[in-house]
Amino acid sequence: MSTTNGTSSADSETRAVMSCFTGTVEDWMGLVKTLVAMANTAGGRILLERVECSSAELESARLDDKVNRYAGPRVRGLATCARGAGTVEILVPESESMPHVFKFDLADPGRPGSAHFHSGQVWVRHGSRNEPATPEDLQRILRRRMVTTLEDLRERVLQADEPLALREGEGIPVRFSDEPGAVAVVPDVDQTYPFTARTLGQALGKGQNWAAAAIECLEMKGKPELWFGSKGAAGYAVQRYSERAAEILRARLREDPAWNPFAELRGKGRRPARRRRPASR
Repeated sequence: MSTTNGTSSADSETRAVMSCFTGTVEDWMGLVKTLVAMANTAGGRILLERVECSSAELESARLDDKVNRYAGPRVRGLATCARGAGTVEILVPESESMPHVFKFDLADPGRPGSAHFHSGQVWVRHGSRNEPATPEDLQRILRRRMVTTLEDLRERVLQADEPLALREGEGIPVRFSDEPGAVAVVPDVDQTYPFTARTLGQALGKGQNWAAAAIECLEMKGKPELWFGSKGAAGYAVQRYSERAAEILRARLREDPAWNPFAELRGKGRRPARRRRPASR
């Protein structure tokens, strides 16, 4: 027997059974609310029994269009399959785009003064029932969305050969910050900072000490677009430099091929840093 939500007593949060689906407005609105509510909760399966409308209306693409006519952003990934004569199963994935919000009021002609849903409402599953979201539901949805967004952002940052964007469309502006509470984003060091002082010197036809002096002279350390440092027990255990840092040094040499960073540092009253040689045994 159907309940007021159009589902049976065998329902759960992730499973719903509509014991008779004739394709009336009431049936369709019950189905739409269940689909949206499941997408906003944990996904699930809907079993339509004794289906009396055209099976073409329940094909995945047609169903997708009907649901997304009423709610946004789009509920994606809906899939339907036949389960014997007159029975259709609909698979609803847990959505990464929740919350899905109803776009407008839709009156319920069977109950004067009532509506199937209202503009701006978010529906979720509470056990076997479809109900408007509570403040706690909205907190859960927004917390999950934030975690998904930050994880997606982290993956994009780590993939240096891809544009920094969550989805198709515009990229996400980010800035480097050492403020307390800032989200930690770890770069792919080998791709983003391909040079050590030694390999940077080699790339420029110079030595490691020359590169270290040039880096110090141009004050590259501490600038994330040029330098990456990982602290060890004593100072920085790892220091790496970006292609942008190499290009700045190339430009400096093109401007003055005889540039001597050692002399420039001495002129500023600073002693050039030199590589320490390991003690001989």
